[in-house]
Amino acid sequence: MEETILKRSRAKSMAFGVILQLVAGYCVAIGIWGLAFNKNLLWFALIGIIIGLLIGLFNAKIILMQRTVEKANDMMFSMGSLWGGLCTVIGIFGLIVWIIRVIFFH
Repeated sequence: MEETILKRSRAKSMAFGVILQLVAGYCVAIGIWGLAFNKNLLWFALIGIIIGLLIGLFNAKIILMQRTVEKANDMMFSMGSLWGGLCTVIGIFGLIVWIIRVIFFH
């Protein structure tokens, strides 16, 4: 099996894609909690953007350290599974809290 050396431009585009995915996901997930708490949605979305950016930058550094395309793809998958799954759980719990608040306390 021949390993392909990861080019710098390809690594940067892969890392940028991971950052965008995490920023968008955490923006939506934390923004849902703004609805659940009946607070300003934009402030919660901004907090989600900051959290997603911090996590994404950490993950981008790890992806940029990989030397082959296969290892970078494996790292992207594992980062997306770990942090994207956590983002999904945060968003789902926020939706549950919001639905309970609307049904019982509104």
